[in-house]
Amino acid sequence: GRGPRIACTACGAFERDAEPGDLTAAVRSLGLRCTCGAEWRCRKGPRGLFFGCAGYPGCRNTQQLGVLLRALAR
Repeated sequence: GRGPRIACTACGAFERDAEPGDLTAAVRSLGLRCTCGAEWRCRKGPRGLFFGCAGYPGCRNTQQLGVLLRALAR
């Protein structure tokens, strides 16, 4: 299946696949953070995109993409 897409908020016409940096910025804009207080960073892994704690390797928390994307949709 296709991953998340982003579109231009002004015209809605331009659309592309979301990159890890886009998703990192999106969760940052909502103030979503790991339980340790560090930022979530979107990363590309062998099974696709996921969020990992910016405090890695000190903090090894990860979050599935869908969990944080549901928070973005609210």
